[in-house]
Amino acid sequence: MIKAIVDRDLVDYSKMIPELLQVLKDVAEDVRRVLATPPAEKAKHLGGSLPGGFYTEKQRRYVIAAIKSGHIVVPYLRTGNLPRAWTVSEVEISGGTASVEISCDPSLAPYGPHVQDPKARPPMHEDWPTAEEEGKEAARAMWPKVIEVVVRYGFVPG
Repeated sequence: MIKAIVDRDLVDYSKMIPELLQVLKDVAEDVRRVLATPPAEKAKHLGGSLPGGFYTEKQRRYVIAAIKSGHIVVPYLRTGNLPRAWTVSEVEISGGTASVEISCDPSLAPYGPHVQDPKARPPMHEDWPTAEEEGKEAARAMWPKVIEVVVRYGFVPG
């Protein structure tokens, strides 16, 4: 628990509040930047005993048929849509609460939840950052910045 003592007459809230809101916006932008950065491409592991790294003949036939039909494109090229899909809203103030929303536009990257939602993503995408993980990390990183601002405006530990 953090306690603070402040002489209200000495604090210029009109300057402090915008600084705190900017800290919130900066942290949200940091989270957006992390979410928008895909992990480095992995080396392809072809572990099967059949030519091409397939494990079964059925698997090989399926992949070849999917390539011929156009469902699988070789080589796979990253579109860059997922990084562009992440956006940060403006800070909204409602009552005594300030909030900012970091969201993924489904029209740009409808597959976003499949690679960045820890409950939906397949194991092959475990190296992608998730909004939940990054949000928790950002909350921890935000407190020192908030404390720095409020101390500068006259709050002292008490």
